Amino acid sequence: MAKDLCLGARTLADVAVKTFQKDMKKGLSSMIRASKMCPDDKAISYNLGVMYYKYKRPDKAYEILAPLAEKSGTAKDAATVGWLAFKLGRYDLAEKWALKAGGKDKSSARLRLECYYRKGKYREAMKYVSARQSLLSGEKKKAAGYMVEQQWQLFRRGDKELALQGMAELSHEFSGVPLFSEEVSKMAVALGDDSLIPLPEPLPDQVASAQGAGVSAVAGTYSEALKIRGTKQTAKTTDKAYAVIVGIRKYRNIKGPRYADNDAKQMYNLLTRKAGFKNDSAHVKLLLNGEATYGNIINAVDWLDKKARLNPGAKIVFYFSGHGSPVLTADRKGFADGLLVPSEAILSGISSRTAISMKELDQQFGRIKNRNVVMIIDACFSGPKSATGMKLIVPKVKKSFLSSKKQVITASAADRPAEEYPSGRQGAFSYFFMKAMLGEGDSDGSGWVDTLEAFNYAKAKLQALDLDQNPQVSTKTKVKLCKVK
Repeated sequence: MAKDLCLGARTLADVAVKTFQKDMKKGLSSMIRASKMCPDDKAISYNLGVMYYKYKRPDKAYEILAPLAEKSGTAKDAATVGWLAFKLGRYDLAEKWALKAGGKDKSSARLRLECYYRKGKYREAMKYVSARQSLLSGEKKKAAGYMVEQQWQLFRRGDKELALQGMAELSHEFSGVPLFSEEVSKMAVALGDDSLIPLPEPLPDQVASAQGAGVSAVAGTYSEALKIRGTKQTAKTTDKAYAVIVGIRKYRNIKGPRYADNDAKQMYNLLTRKAGFKNDSAHVKLLLNGEATYGNIINAVDWLDKKARLNPGAKIVFYFSGHGSPVLTADRKGFADGLLVPSEAILSGISSRTAISMKELDQQFGRIKNRNVVMIIDACFSGPKSATGMKLIVPKVKKSFLSSKKQVITASAADRPAEEYPSGRQGAFSYFFMKAMLGEGDSDGSGWVDTLEAFNYAKAKLQALDLDQNPQVSTKTKVKLCKVK
């Protein structure tokens, strides 16, 4: 009987592989069924793991592929699951797999090196690179640069003599690397002239950076971050476009969403590179982290309102990424309003007097006569990206919550969480909304991506990832935003 089930499972698995190429969700579902029918079939398990990876579920892929790699004992399989562990941020585990892989090929060697970087072991990284220069060409300069930045960080904190001593020791220990001796001279001069201190550079162990990661043995690269800043400017700049962009990762009293400030920076780059917004504070106001206080956000919204009234044909955009918080009805069973939480908020004191009311924002923008007006909110009012962490119990969300006079796009429904997309270093909705704006959302081939096209693209992608946050859009208005051709 078991043999018969496995025969049927293999047939189903073959169909699943073909189906996956056309419909990822259906193909994955069929492969899961095949795996349940014949759980000991290695080929089925391997294909299921690969499908989960391509479906943007590296956690499930690791769960399935790691036992297979343990059994096979091959360097290739060890490197594969090592990169999966790396992508999940489990660097100690990734390093163990790198050791099993042996470091004799480029993939496993780079895996171990990247683990050293993410764990801040730059001296070990330098020694490792020196022993494997044929596999890791060009990495010696990068490792040296990280070690130099460590000393400059010490220098900037005020431990100048200690930093200089450390730089001199590096120059002596790694005498074949000229960068260290050059930096010793620069640092000695900087003791008497602060203007010569170089600008800080982020180190891999201090920021969740995916840049420079090696190639995964499964597929693709570790980083999927959108490279908007360096893209070609496509839309002609205009005086008739104004925006307020808010992103808060660093709250004063609350732990913030990991990528909210990057969401805002990416939106700024998108509007000024692809949507024709002028790259100046007279047209776009960017409030990040500590700048995004209640007063500053309210003042910026009032400024945006005034600009709209003075320029009735102008395009108006308000974007917020950060924490949200719910306002429940008196019986605590319904949802009355959503609040956008400013940077200085205290958890116990969040209310419509200390945070920005979505209902009031909607009413204010609804009074604007301009046709092209959109609010985009990547926050949630329940779940992990809510400031309170509150999970609403069967909430009743009225359809009349927002007036719908102007377009309001929210990353999730009021009773759903707004997820993050770690490999893209952004909130999940913002990532796919902006990816659509870069061109993939141009469903009609017009050369422009409007807000409705981008919304539909992002919603479909989130559904394909099985992220049940259910984005919302208040109107079917097509605000033409980004030029892609």
